[in-house]
Amino acid sequence: MIEFEQIFYAKSIAIVGASNKPSKAAHQIINTMLKGGYQGTIYPIHPREKDVLGLKCYQSISEIEESLDLLVIGVPAKEVYKIFLEASTRGDIKGAVILSAGFSETGDPELIELEDKIVNIAKKAGIRIFGPNCIGIINSDIKLSTSFAPVSKVANGNLAFITQSGSFGGSLLMLAEESPKPLGFNKWAHVGNMSDVTNIEILEYFGTDPKITSIGMYLEGLAHGNELLKIAKNITQKKPIFLLKVGRTELGSRATLSHTGIIAGSDKIYDGALKQSGIIRVDNMEELIDSLKASSTLPKPKGNKVCVLTEAGGPGIITIDEITKDNFLQLAPITDHTINQLKKVLYPMATICKPNGYIDMTAAALEKEHADSLRLVLEDPHVDSVILISLPPTFLPALNVAKSIAEVINKYNKPVAVCFMKGVKMLESRKFLEKNNIPTFDNPRRAARALINLTKASSYLKTE
Repeated sequence: MIEFEQIFYAKSIAIVGASNKPSKAAHQIINTMLKGGYQGTIYPIHPREKDVLGLKCYQSISEIEESLDLLVIGVPAKEVYKIFLEASTRGDIKGAVILSAGFSETGDPELIELEDKIVNIAKKAGIRIFGPNCIGIINSDIKLSTSFAPVSKVANGNLAFITQSGSFGGSLLMLAEESPKPLGFNKWAHVGNMSDVTNIEILEYFGTDPKITSIGMYLEGLAHGNELLKIAKNITQKKPIFLLKVGRTELGSRATLSHTGIIAGSDKIYDGALKQSGIIRVDNMEELIDSLKASSTLPKPKGNKVCVLTEAGGPGIITIDEITKDNFLQLAPITDHTINQLKKVLYPMATICKPNGYIDMTAAALEKEHADSLRLVLEDPHVDSVILISLPPTFLPALNVAKSIAEVINKYNKPVAVCFMKGVKMLESRKFLEKNNIPTFDNPRRAARALINLTKASSYLKTE
């Protein structure tokens, strides 16, 4: 994995196709890294520019006398071949990101052949290729980013993501940025056409990286399912993998072929392989980001017994439906002692353990009732995790509730998925909770799915 370490921690990058035009991808990549504080050296390459964004511009990579680790190429497809001929003579380039599209994904035999020729040159020179049709890699440790997704900044964290779609990967970063506390990624990779570097190789690399505790993936198709199964099975014993696999239908499968040039394959076969490997499959982008959020911040549950503690009946029932439909989490068999204590702290109209494991505190519950009830269920030996749902009314400041439950949550090593219903009035309290490493969700279904997936992933982990 040392070759990927050298690429993701590149000390110098040449951007071929650099431009002073903001409409060009290469311009935006340089701008992103300059603003972000990339810790290496950037060499813009353009035959007619003298400087780009204040940096000296070189006519070709052969003019660069210093050592060069990474090549980012943003020129038309037919110009890429000669760039690799030039790159192959240097002997120091470890990796290349080909932004350019117009290769094997088109299905055109001539362009497929062109891609093959480029890969052959790169292999002989020891250069690993991301792409073509690719926006490359991010390593927030050193502020390296070849992505031109419209995000202001990728927060550093303990997550990693691998994608076969650049736009999906960029959208995920945007969604992560929208969280009350931006979700942090340590590394991110788009593999494009996978002419050389594959998502399996990156998965293996991320699996060995101690800075990464959870991995997300977007998958369209895969030629070597058995290899993925083998590698993932080892990783999921140490860290969770959450996957959005698209192309489930016949038409969707055909669309993936036109996008990346890869046949999606049988969805039933994928399902079976993923379950054997311990990968948790999700259904949409929101579920993927929620699962990553829960995994990056919550303690791992010791079992699948959950208590649903709600201040609002409707959202509580939605949560119960989601848990029942999935049939992995089970409502916790709360002890008679805990039930009796709950009756003492809650108002008479509260619904306590009907069914067992479900508690509706009602809108009469103030911050004290929230905190006391949460403390009691967390102390119950039969409770492995909690979904807490609240929509504090106008007479109860949501921030007061957030502060009261945060104090309780931080005393126990059990996961609590907090749902403060979506709305401007809830944003301040959600920001407070997430700054205290307590993930929040804006509707009960999302909270339930996140906890379900976290618990499934935790069931595969090997304890020390």
